[in-house]
Amino acid sequence: MNDENVLYIFLITVAVLAVVVAVYAILKRALHLSNSKTHKRQSVETERMNTVSEAVNAYGQPEEVIVADPTRVENSNSVILVYDSEGFLVINGVAVPKEDIIDIDIHNVATPYETASYEIRVKMKSEELPSLSVFVGNSSMFAKEIFEQLSGKLKG
Repeated sequence: MNDENVLYIFLITVAVLAVVVAVYAILKRALHLSNSKTHKRQSVETERMNTVSEAVNAYGQPEEVIVADPTRVENSNSVILVYDSEGFLVINGVAVPKEDIIDIDIHNVATPYETASYEIRVKMKSEELPSLSVFVGNSSMFAKEIFEQLSGKLKG
């Protein structure tokens, strides 16, 4: 064998390995997506999605979206993604089974010298992640509306 043949064999081997790795990654991702879209969440997943797009890629299209902060819609901490048929919500970028939610309430998190600033707090059974908060802005009426939407999703 001359040097040219060795180089061709090396390049072909590298190309075949690259294709195998790419196919493996695609199959692994497809399997993960199909499992995550067809099975109910068994527990709180502490992996946090930073954007709505990441959550949709991981869990599929939500059945409903509750917009908590219209000024930051693409951020995962400003919307609540509802997956009713699968029995979970994505709150603040974290997938939470409905049955793990103990309570929700509205909190004014402003200090006495600031204008009102509200958030919805979701208390959960999970010891790893006992609560999540979603900022809803400065309007108590809007905070109440978001609270009622979320309460309705948990009851129904």
